[in-house]
Amino acid sequence: MFKSLHIKNFQSHNDTQLNFHPNVNIIVGNTDSGKTAIIRALHWVLFNKPGGDAFRSTWGGETRVELTMEESNIVTRVKDTGINSYLLNEDEFHAFGVNIPEEIEKSLNLSEINAQKQFAEPFLLTQSSGEVAVHFNKIAHIEKIDKSNKQLSSWIRTIEQDIKATDTQLTEADENLLTYDYLDDLEKDVEVIEQLEEANNKLDVRKDLLEGFIYDIDLTINDIEQLSPIFEFEEPVDSILEMMEEEEQLKDTEIGLVTLKEEIIDINEDIILYETIAKLSVDDLIEEAEQLEELKEKHEKLKVRMNNIIWKGKILATDRSALKQSEDRFHELMGDVCQLCGQKIKK
Repeated sequence: MFKSLHIKNFQSHNDTQLNFHPNVNIIVGNTDSGKTAIIRALHWVLFNKPGGDAFRSTWGGETRVELTMEESNIVTRVKDTGINSYLLNEDEFHAFGVNIPEEIEKSLNLSEINAQKQFAEPFLLTQSSGEVAVHFNKIAHIEKIDKSNKQLSSWIRTIEQDIKATDTQLTEADENLLTYDYLDDLEKDVEVIEQLEEANNKLDVRKDLLEGFIYDIDLTINDIEQLSPIFEFEEPVDSILEMMEEEEQLKDTEIGLVTLKEEIIDINEDIILYETIAKLSVDDLIEEAEQLEELKEKHEKLKVRMNNIIWKGKILATDRSALKQSEDRFHELMGDVCQLCGQKIKK
């Protein structure tokens, strides 16, 4: 049933490993060599006894007893500072008092009669007939039947007492009911009162709303009184806004005139160019066209270079801005005196 037992920091055992034979196993050793401690360690993992910490080794450390079953299940009992639990393979269960977690109990499937103590008397032979009967009743679960019968009898007596008490209460209620004949008229009065109460509740709601409105109005009036000096500037501000709008319109007109002037200049330049071209011969025109193509190529190259310069200028401006922010941050963190040499910093 058991394959092995591993004991750590339990009484005199620092780290002991026992591998069991499938049949009978005998533990042999000198007096005070730890034979009884092995049985106690086995009892501790099987029945969660003894309690307390007296069995833990004086040199400290986690106390652990690991029992390997033939079904490859490993039941481990562990105790340390802040730890008091069982392990079933990798699942952890807390151990309270002398109770054994249900999952561990099912896995072990043992009771205290399966593990006799070292000097225990022969099983059942020295017990009285009554004690033997109690033991076999437990095996057959007869004690549960007796317990259930007693509990059922108690429930029946309680229910019979409740029935008698209820009959008495019903008789008293019937007698008391005769004294409440006036309740029909009272019910009508209650309905009227409930209607009046409902109407009153609606009026209370409307009252709360009106009080809220009055409070908001008072706040608004107060704000208006505080802002009244600002209203004196309304006309000058409106006048300034009109002037700004007229200025924007004049700017648009000015831009249109400038654009028209530039178009006229371009047209005049085109006229001069066409008059010049008209005076040239075919060979001159071809030469001029070739020069124009060369100029276009140079213009495109210059345009590319200019774009590169502008792009690099933007990067340089960004780097300068970042450098300025870094310098400002440096001076802000460093202060007026160097934290390394203690000298005043020149800015």
